[in-house]
Amino acid sequence: MEFKSDEAAAWIMAQTFVAGKDFPCVGLVSSRGIENFPLFIYLLGIPSLFSFWPVASVAFIAVLDSLMLFPLYTATRRLWNNPTANITCLLYALSPAAIFFSRKIWAQDLMPVFGIGLFYLMERLTAPGDNPATKRGIPFLFGLLCATAPQVHLSGLFLIIASVPILAFFQRTRNNLLWIIIGLTAGLIFSLPWWGCQLHNPAAFLAKLHHAVPRQTALQPLKTALFFLQQTTDAGFSWSLEKVYFPFLCMNPGYIPLIYTLLATGAIGIIFCLGQGIYTWKDRNARRKLTITLCFPIIAVGGLLFSHTPIYPHYFSAFYPYPFLFAALTLGTLFQGIQRLPIPWRRAFYFCFMFALCAMAFLQIAYVLRFIEILNKYGGIDADYGTTYARQMQRVENGLPAECRKSPRQAYLYTIQSVVRRAYGLSEAEQAPQQVALFEEIISDKAGTASKVK
Repeated sequence: MEFKSDEAAAWIMAQTFVAGKDFPCVGLVSSRGIENFPLFIYLLGIPSLFSFWPVASVAFIAVLDSLMLFPLYTATRRLWNNPTANITCLLYALSPAAIFFSRKIWAQDLMPVFGIGLFYLMERLTAPGDNPATKRGIPFLFGLLCATAPQVHLSGLFLIIASVPILAFFQRTRNNLLWIIIGLTAGLIFSLPWWGCQLHNPAAFLAKLHHAVPRQTALQPLKTALFFLQQTTDAGFSWSLEKVYFPFLCMNPGYIPLIYTLLATGAIGIIFCLGQGIYTWKDRNARRKLTITLCFPIIAVGGLLFSHTPIYPHYFSAFYPYPFLFAALTLGTLFQGIQRLPIPWRRAFYFCFMFALCAMAFLQIAYVLRFIEILNKYGGIDADYGTTYARQMQRVENGLPAECRKSPRQAYLYTIQSVVRRAYGLSEAEQAPQQVALFEEIISDKAGTASKVK
């Protein structure tokens, strides 16, 4: 896991929150200079209640992202078919992008929970038949996720923009509007501390808001589409490995063809979904599938594109599971075509299809393992997805003072304090900012002394 300034700041804010040292009214400062909502810090407080170990927070994020496989499979199978659902889950589980986004303490790493959650809830809300579960619970959760998604990361705002046409298009969702509003209201409660903090000084808030408005004028449709489709692979980490990126890909034989293959299958899946929706538009279920599967992500990604927001690969984790679903539509349709062949041809093509899927899984896993091997070997690259917590811990442990070596607890507390200071770029003698100072008070309390751990 990466552990630098942003990760360390989020983690110690959660630690000071659960220790009763501070109540966070705002989250981390965004790249646009305005404070984020504190909901992500509140969520990190859950693992912080049980562990004083940063890896526990990463495990919390990774487990939540992994649990999304179950609603993803259920919704995809109900919308399309079993082969498409299986392949969608396989692509999501093995995607290097999805795996890398689960090894950081970043707010956007939790966005698959909201993207996949809304996908599942939209399918349930619009499903034919009278299901009592949709009368209260499902619309309430839908409203709750819509209200909380942008509080975790602002990329969730585009999910809300895309949800409005869904509510307007289907009579069933309009009938559940009351419980959706109740869910929205409940979710907005978590934003009250943020609003209170910002409105305490309205002039400063408006100035920061004005500065935060993107002024980039050029649209980047190709870059946006590429980052979206690349979520099935490595999401284009060239900006992370920099000049080492292409030599690194060459160390993984077969991975470059796999990237282009998955990009092509994703693009074909979009065309297939559009064509099938137009051809069968008169069928109510076909309209439902087209609206949820294609219209929703087009509106959401289009909102990101036309907002002129600077685009980064990790923003697209909010649009999960759609990159995987489009690629799975192509492969699932191919599998169904194989099943309709005569038996001799069916067996031969079935073997080739399964062999290709196994090869894809092997290449994806090998890519992830090779990436982690490079991080461990070289001690991390000084860029995003680079400097690892384990490597920093190892560096500090090699220089532990003699008094700390006698007690494993003292050694750990000294090490984690040093790692946090390194993440903030602070020396041991340098005065720490307020948040780090509160964290060091917690360390002193845990060490059973009135002074800081030396």
